[in-house]
Amino acid sequence: MTKPPTTLAPPAQAATTIPLKKLNFVSRWLNQRLPLQNSIELTQRNIYILPTAAGLMLGVTLLLLLLTSINYQLNLGYLFTFLLGSSVMVATYMTQANLQGLKIQLMTAPAVFANQIASIKIACYNPSKRARYAIAMSQLQRPDWIWTDLSPQFTTEIQLSLGQLQRGEHTLASLIIETRFPIGAFRTWSVWRPASTIWIYPAPELNPPAFPVHLHSDNGRASPLKNKNDELDEVRNYRQGDPFNHILWKRAAKTLSSLDESVDDINKGLLSKTHSPQSVHLNKPIALTLASTQLKSLEASLSRLCAWILLAETQSLSYSLELAGLQLAASNGPVHQQNCLQALASFGQTHQRKLSTLEALTQ
Repeated sequence: MTKPPTTLAPPAQAATTIPLKKLNFVSRWLNQRLPLQNSIELTQRNIYILPTAAGLMLGVTLLLLLLTSINYQLNLGYLFTFLLGSSVMVATYMTQANLQGLKIQLMTAPAVFANQIASIKIACYNPSKRARYAIAMSQLQRPDWIWTDLSPQFTTEIQLSLGQLQRGEHTLASLIIETRFPIGAFRTWSVWRPASTIWIYPAPELNPPAFPVHLHSDNGRASPLKNKNDELDEVRNYRQGDPFNHILWKRAAKTLSSLDESVDDINKGLLSKTHSPQSVHLNKPIALTLASTQLKSLEASLSRLCAWILLAETQSLSYSLELAGLQLAASNGPVHQQNCLQALASFGQTHQRKLSTLEALTQ
């Protein structure tokens, strides 16, 4: 027997939502009725039930059977009609009971990069001694259903995909839990609004260039990166963003004469000098800024900074991050890396609109 998971504490800072006055009456009523919470217990107060299309057709069929039995005084018709109607009434109770009492909790919402699929892990606990069948879960506005059966007094973990999201901090969309068991004539559902948020970091650049050529000096200012001989000691193919004074122009003049005049061919024929990882002064932190990327696109600059942060962590190097209006002191480690990546994710977004699914449906 598995105990229900413990409740997750809501985040310290709640995500921004649209003012309720801009929503219609139904959405305002739902938002007031459904609070933000990381766990929910399905009861009669938050479970809804309506007939499906098949259920409506079944109701019309029962009505026709009843009218025919009355018109022709068919005793067997009465018997069949009321027997079928009683079965439908029992199915109504069984459909609602299939959801009632379930305890659902958000376990994790791990941060991912912008080129990855975001997902969350949800725990569903069935406290009763009977199994629950055909339980479906999905985002309210992305009906990508995940179906599962819940064993008696057991916790089942569900991995729910959120798709690819843009960088930033996002409020988790409202989730819907539903079932149509046993005969599909009724649809019972409940809406859940998780309180947690998920971070989407910029996608790191593939094969980034070497670290910027400035380190923090003892007086806190950036100083040129130099090795013991004050020379660049490694040669590699040119990468976009490399300083022009690092390019081997004499050798490039010999090789470019045999290439086409396209930009791609010219870039392939260039060689650039850089520092090997062993030449970096480990006792002086690396200064990471938007200007050090030497790129014009903001998203490309953030991707390069993200790649440098990940590379610095793998090499156990100390680094600082300076953005417009934000400066993180030089350090390293998981906490510093997380702070830097979150700063990159939220940079340039003065008011990130984090819409819940209920609010997005009204636009």
